Amino acid sequence: MGSAVAGSVVFLEIGVILVVGRLLTPLLRVLRQPRVIAEILAGIVLGRSILGHVWPGVMAFLFPAETLPTLQLVAQFGLVFFMFLIGLDLDAALLAGRRRAALLVAGLSIGLPFGLGLGLAGWLQGAESLPGVPFWTFALFLGTAMSITAFPVLAAVLDENHLTRSAVGATALASAAVNDVTAW
Repeated sequence: MGSAVAGSVVFLEIGVILVVGRLLTPLLRVLRQPRVIAEILAGIVLGRSILGHVWPGVMAFLFPAETLPTLQLVAQFGLVFFMFLIGLDLDAALLAGRRRAALLVAGLSIGLPFGLGLGLAGWLQGAESLPGVPFWTFALFLGTAMSITAFPVLAAVLDENHLTRSAVGATALASAAVNDVTAW
């Protein structure tokens, strides 16, 4: 595929993604779900789970393997700019006097899922782990995976509900940031 054609396909992909996300938004609003959930669902609808299963030829046309690295780069830029804007809008003064609460929330919201992940590892390892993976490797992976916050999703929900400039929103974002830095 030529670079001009690949560039055109990437613009088509972006347009389809935006249209499907926007079409799903009002449907999910009825269920009182934020726009970011419609955007995630658009990915599921346009991905292997639905479009690739129902119309694999259409998926192969819309999302050829050659364009996926470019689409991923565009997505990364979008995420970086969105996270920058969230950080730019965050008022650190809202955390004044709430650091203790933010750290407590962060500690509990990472510690409890991590502990549950470790506990579930013994039960799940036989069915879910690859052969030869040591127990503690699997247990630490499961605990960590359960502890990580979907920071961009949380930020999008707080932003959509105009909570990023509230004390609760700032505390939630600070706690999620501590969680993700700790887990990663």
